[in-house]
Amino acid sequence: MIINTMGWVEGLGYELLLHAVATFSVDIVLVIGQDRLYSQLVGSLKNSHPNTQLVKLPKSGGVVTRDSVYRKDARTARVRCVGVMMMRRRRMGGPWVKMTW
Repeated sequence: MIINTMGWVEGLGYELLLHAVATFSVDIVLVIGQDRLYSQLVGSLKNSHPNTQLVKLPKSGGVVTRDSVYRKDARTARVRCVGVMMMRRRRMGGPWVKMTW
């Protein structure tokens, strides 16, 4: 299972990440290109989840960091898209109807 935080790793996002690690009994956490997050997790996971392996990876060349406003807008758009898709499924008779984009 892969848990993607979509860059939301501050405040509540960080707490939700720790909750996901505990809930899903995560054994490996990959931190890509975020030194501060890695340092925070070293302290948090060492005490609460000593069997969880933490791996720090560099970002690939050419990766563009998106600001928080862009990430928030992208999340909101995706949630709306899924909501519209679910409403269409209900109108068409149930969740078994396959939607195409």
